[in-house]
Amino acid sequence: MSPTPVCLALLAVLVGVEAEHCDWQPVFRILPGVGGEKVRDVWTAGFTRDFGSDPLIYPAAHYKSPLVEEWETLGVQLVKVSLYTYRQGTEVRDLIFDGRDSDKLNWFSKERLISSPWTDLKTETTNLFSIPGEVANRDAPRSFYINRNYDGCPNDNGWLVVVESSGYCDWEKRDQRVPHILFSRKSTHVNWTTGGDDVGTADVMVVSIKTCGHVTESVDEHPLHHHDHHGNEGASIDA
Repeated sequence: MSPTPVCLALLAVLVGVEAEHCDWQPVFRILPGVGGEKVRDVWTAGFTRDFGSDPLIYPAAHYKSPLVEEWETLGVQLVKVSLYTYRQGTEVRDLIFDGRDSDKLNWFSKERLISSPWTDLKTETTNLFSIPGEVANRDAPRSFYINRNYDGCPNDNGWLVVVESSGYCDWEKRDQRVPHILFSRKSTHVNWTTGGDDVGTADVMVVSIKTCGHVTESVDEHPLHHHDHHGNEGASIDA
């Protein structure tokens, strides 16, 4: 499936524009259906995919900034994971993490989570919360995985997953693209099998960083924004 014009326009903004002082700086982008290397392998490997000033030349690929490989030297303060969907207007769901003294893997953790679209994520148990995700079952590679529990495929519950295969469980087959991004549209976790429309599919997933100021960890706004909303971020940072 080709990226929509809206997706392509967004990519130009996300990747082709140099970040202003204390702005969010995109360093990674996941596109569904591009195949090739697994998302987690692109993130963890030493190579980068920097499209320079014109990301539209190579739109159908994951983007990885060279900054990812310099993570521990950047003074990262905050990290944001943004899920974009375009089916009924533009929606953005943000997860904000404390990036201080982190590396390119351990920032994505429950302990560092500041805010998310899900009210139960900080209090519920999780059996997986990591970028590598599911590594024990080679038939079911899943990355950027935030999962509540396994109990046989029909009883799997969670919040976010990048599905890296054609489907080990039936719930992974709701979208035939590899990879694809599933998330809970509820304010809590969702049953991946029986969730129906409460299981969302993101059109783009972006990881962004802030490397200036300091984290105040004040959360004044629910991190679900619509395209016409221009409020504060889910966590603030002082210059």
